[in-house]
Amino acid sequence: MASFDHVHNMYDIALKPRLLRSLIREHLPDEKRPLKDPMELSHVVSMVKTHRLLSESLAAESKEPKVVESWKSAVDAWVDRVLMLASINMVNFDQFYINAFVFI
Repeated sequence: MASFDHVHNMYDIALKPRLLRSLIREHLPDEKRPLKDPMELSHVVSMVKTHRLLSESLAAESKEPKVVESWKSAVDAWVDRVLMLASINMVNFDQFYINAFVFI
């Protein structure tokens, strides 16, 4: 697998930006793909916390500038998506909160 030649093991720091981008792309809602299950956000937050995907120590641990830049870019994408979710039209988002509390 040529695409993983630069990865040493499953705990390699180089995988964290890819995991964060994957979570953003596949599990966070956006303008085109609304949130279907409120528990999905809980899963995303759990993954981010478990793998410390937003931890600044990640940048300090890596000696490779490419990895640091990739992590910074992934964190920027995370912040952009969170800000987009925070600025969403509240009329549409009210239904989300109603559905979220029904599941609790």
